[in-house]
Order: sequence, then structure tokens, then C-alpha cells
Amino acid sequence: MSLTIPNPTYATTGPSASYQVLAPNERSNAEVAFIGRTTITLDGTLTTGTIPFIDGTATVFSNGTSQAYPNQGLGTVVAPVSVVASIVGGTQQAATPITGISTGTPTTTGFPFYLSGAGTNANTLTIQFSVCRL
Repeated sequence: MSLTIPNPTYATTGPSASYQVLAPNERSNAEVAFIGRTTITLDGTLTTGTIPFIDGTATVFSNGTSQAYPNQGLGTVVAPVSVVASIVGGTQQAATPITGISTGTPTTTGFPFYLSGAGTNANTLTIQFSVCRL
């Protein structure tokens, strides 16, 4: 079986396959981040997967600083350093709720996630995540 993990949508200006853009962090223009959301369809058995930043193959933060975020002098463009994720909705069964999600080390194409349980086949989890570049 497998989890269905669609490409995310973004609350701020997020990355796209044609032009990887970073949204400025509200606290500091020196730190850039973006906020995404995707709805995972559970299979009732698996508790891990990978959420793509764009489509799972296109890389983020790799087009150079002039396209990544103009005029910030960010130097060499690299993979993000952290991702924070939370469960913000879905159609879980009350008898088998998934109460937590944690994330692994992000790459330039996405990040691994780990759920606290497998849930019920065909139920969904809406995951919101924030990616920090610095």
C-alpha cells in the first residue's frame, strides 16, 4: 500500500518548477521561508513518507540568489535547514486519530515525515509546513 501525497500549495509565494521564489520571513528579510499545505490520503498501514516542495523532482533554492530572493546577498544557494509540520485538518476516524507528525532532514526536493500512527484507509490528513532556509 502507499500514502497518496499530492504536490503542496503555498500560503505565501512558494516555489514553482519554473521559478523558485522565496517569500520573506515577516521578522527578518535576512531569513527567508515559505509555508505550504498538502492533504495526504492514508492507507491504514504506513506512517512515513516524503512531502515534495514542488513535484518531488524539481529542486528548490537552486536557481541562484538573483532568482531565489533578489538583493539579499544570500551567497551560495543550498537546501533548507529545517521544516516544521503540523496536522491542521483531515477526515480521521475518532477511534484511530493521528495526533502527531515529525519531520526529518529536508533536501532540495522535499522532506521526510513521520506520523504517530497509520490511521484508517482512505482517511486524510491536512499537513501544514514551514520551511526555513537559514
